[in-house]
Amino acid sequence: MNITVLVLLVIGLALLVVGAESLVRGASRLAAMAGISPLVIGLT
Repeated sequence: MNITVLVLLVIGLALLVVGAESLVRGASRLAAMAGISPLVIGLT
């Protein structure tokens, strides 16, 4: 494997983790603003 491929793979995985975390935090915040119980938000 080329070093460029490895670097791009690591960068891609890092961006995937950051994007997933951002999506979950945003969805949780939106659900809280909609008045959904924190228990329901946490369980889902």
